[in-house]
This record gives sequence, structure tokens and C-alpha cells, in this order.
Amino acid sequence: MRTLHHDLVVDTCLFSPLQLQPRALFAQSWNGLARWFAANVCSFPSLLGDHHFGMVFLGIHLAYHEPVGFFDADVIGQEVTVRLLRQGSRLELVSRYVGRGRECGDGRLAAEVRCTLCPVAITEPRSLAAQPAPFPEDIQRCFAEDERGTSTAPRVVPALLEEISRGVPLGERQTPFTIHRHMAEVADQWSFSEIPCLCEASREHLVLEQVGRAPELGQALALPLRTVDVELARPYYSFDRGVTSTQAASLGGKLAFVHRLGATLPGTPVHGIVVERYG
Repeated sequence: MRTLHHDLVVDTCLFSPLQLQPRALFAQSWNGLARWFAANVCSFPSLLGDHHFGMVFLGIHLAYHEPVGFFDADVIGQEVTVRLLRQGSRLELVSRYVGRGRECGDGRLAAEVRCTLCPVAITEPRSLAAQPAPFPEDIQRCFAEDERGTSTAPRVVPALLEEISRGVPLGERQTPFTIHRHMAEVADQWSFSEIPCLCEASREHLVLEQVGRAPELGQALALPLRTVDVELARPYYSFDRGVTSTQAASLGGKLAFVHRLGATLPGTPVHGIVVERYG
């Protein structure tokens, strides 16, 4: 498989006091996919404007590995691989982040982001409205033989929800939000890189309001995240109003949060579910 290598020079906005920012890793992974496509298939403007195809996210898994803080590395090396799956109807993106220099020396794996995407055919060029469809043959031919597969990664969020439901409830909260254009992309729908921000806002509101009643919640401010799992079903569009319904639980002393991204109208299906785990 062809691997794209790119160095991110460390700056303060890449990090929180605890670790690499989830939002930064999501955004850089999307940019890494754009870089890989530009090197091996075509640029994103050509993909959308000439081939009339785009991609939407179905699932995302972020796993933190070795600790890497702001002062630990001079650069964060990004390693990107891409596979075409299920006869061109799915795409797998893997983006690994390796700290180098200073305390990290020759390399320390900080995090890995794995994404499952669905190709979509653009049916209306001005609005970029689209519907699911396999990539056409001219795009599929750009993938090497070992960059093709038959099956996608299994869904993990349902099993995580079942596991967390057996934990000790610690609190819950609903946090409303509006998708303003600084949270959107060129099609005027939400950028997936904003998902960690919506969840973090709701999580920290919950912790600050309820930590006096449930001291275990304080771990969410003191410990780094271990994993983030996302399953998406529907997009938001600019100026949509939504709500993050957040539940916290303890599993054997380890903290977990479930965020359901919904709409303000009753009975509306959820747009996505996010599970964050600590410890």
C-alpha cells in the first residue's frame, strides 16, 4: 500500500494541556486524505468538479497510544494509507500520528485515526447535493491491487453502548447548539471535524455542573482521552439547531461518555452517536 508521509510542525493549537486535540486530529486526517488523493487519484476540486463525486463519513475511531505532549516533539509525522472497499462503495482512511524530536526521539506513536467513508455522486453541482454511489471505474483504476478490499471494519458503537449501559450512571445533560458557518464546509453542511468540539462542550458543562455530586467526573478534566468512536447517520446543515444529549458512566472505575447528536424537534432521528472513553 502507498503511504503518504507529511510532517506537521508542532504549534500550541495542536494540543490541549493533556494531549493532541481530537479536533486537530480529525481535521488533519481529512487533509491527509486530500493529500493522498491529490498524489494518487486527483485533487478534491477535480473530484467534485470534474468527476462529480465526493465522500461522507460513516464511522470514525480515534485511539491514543503513547503519551505525546506539546513539549515532547518538534514535529508530528502523519502517515496516511487509503483502501477502496466493497467494489468502490466504501473507503477506508488510516492516519497515524508519530511524534519526533525532543523527548520522542526517532518516533513515538501518539494516535491513530481510522475512518470509514461512503462515496457519493453529486446530483446538483451548485448545492453539491449527493447520493451514495460507488466510485466510477476511472477513479477505481487509480487504486493499487493491495489498496482494495472486500469488507469494512465492523460497527463498534452498538457494542460499546451495551457495555456502558451496564456501568454506574454518573450524570447526564443536554447542550443545545447551532451549526454556524464557521463549523461548516463548502457544501454548507457541518464539517465532521467539529464533532469533538460539540461533544467536549457538552462533556465539560456536565462535569463542571455535577462533579460536586459525582467526584469521579473530575477524571474528565484531569486525564487524557483513550478512545473516541463515532457513528454518523445524517448531516447537519448551516443554521440547523441541534442538541448534544450526554450521559456519563463509570465502568470498573474508568470513565465513559455517550453523546447523542440530535435535533431540537421531538421524534427526529439522531444525526450521530459518539463514545468517549478514559483510562
